[in-house]
Amino acid sequence: MTTLAHPVPAVRAATEGDAVRALARQEIRRYARHPLFLFGLAATIGITATGPDPDTSSMFHAIVPAAAIGLLGIVVMWLLARRSDAAVRVAGAPPVGERARTLALACAAVVPFLAGLAWFAWAMVTYQVHPPTFDGFPFGEADNAGWVAAVLFAMGPLACVGGPVLGLLVARWTTGRAAPAVTVIVVVAATIVMQGIFEPLRRPRVIMPWTYWGGPSDIGSERMLVLPGNPYWWVLYVAVLSAGGVVLALLHDRERPRGPLVRLAGVLAAIAVVTCLLAMWTGIPDQLVNPYDPVL
Repeated sequence: MTTLAHPVPAVRAATEGDAVRALARQEIRRYARHPLFLFGLAATIGITATGPDPDTSSMFHAIVPAAAIGLLGIVVMWLLARRSDAAVRVAGAPPVGERARTLALACAAVVPFLAGLAWFAWAMVTYQVHPPTFDGFPFGEADNAGWVAAVLFAMGPLACVGGPVLGLLVARWTTGRAAPAVTVIVVVAATIVMQGIFEPLRRPRVIMPWTYWGGPSDIGSERMLVLPGNPYWWVLYVAVLSAGGVVLALLHDRERPRGPLVRLAGVLAAIAVVTCLLAMWTGIPDQLVNPYDPVL
């Protein structure tokens, strides 16, 4: 009896793994064909095709994939999750558990991530071919490939992933139909407040998974600013937030033991706190003002 009992867990694990892979392929196709994703992708391509800004090159273009692919991704993923859950209710007894379905939906985030990577490649090449003007942004110690790549990667590809992950999290832990719309509104409002336009919030703004790292000043001229902080730690912080979002979504499943996930969530939370503080207090210590005024 003991010998016969041993293979059972392995068979179940393999069956669940096969189910996750099959569902992931299905959800990836659904995401790639979703009208909202295709609309956001078309908008990103269309606006990107207008070319770089003379003063900031491709830096301020990051808002396009973040909004058109990332923000809309909240709604897309929420709709996909609701569709998956509805199919289970219609079928009666679920063929696979919630955790497997959540993992499959998380895998679908590869679609917006690849779109974000394509935009990132364009942004980096564009920055090298058409760098900002001497009175533009970034400048000084921020005007280097590493600093620019860290900022653009977090504001582009990681934002394209973060939106769908947030949509999955909202779908798992809320029930109202207005939840994705409310989430989008809250994210937009918080981003506006924490984008660096208010001087007291310029250092703690890195708490947000999307924020500006510089731009026009408010000191009575059109000079550009580079805001304080360390984008290298910030890009790690944003990546950890996305990973934590997936873990929190998985924790909604009450049919499977949650102890390992709770421990993993604790580890990710600790890493997020450390990387956020390092992003806030290392790197460029104070805001920099471009010495060249474009008005003069």
